[in-house]
Amino acid sequence: MSLMLSSFVILITVAISDILAKIVPRISSTYVNLFAGIILGIIPFTNHLILDFNDGIFMMLIIAPLLFFEGQSTPVLLVKNKITWS
Repeated sequence: MSLMLSSFVILITVAISDILAKIVPRISSTYVNLFAGIILGIIPFTNHLILDFNDGIFMMLIIAPLLFFEGQSTPVLLVKNKITWS
């Protein structure tokens, strides 16, 4: 349950920072997201809602979907040409 609450708080923060980045287009969205994360960590109530870093969860929720979608967008012929058969 705490994983769901932590993910929800992070997703809400990202949504709010994305809206703020669209309102202020002169500032890069990366900086707005970074500032929102800093604010989230400074406030003690929201800091306790976020779980400590767990590399297994990070691999499952972040890295695996990125690799999957990257693999989906790679043409099969490109991969076939890169494989060398011995």
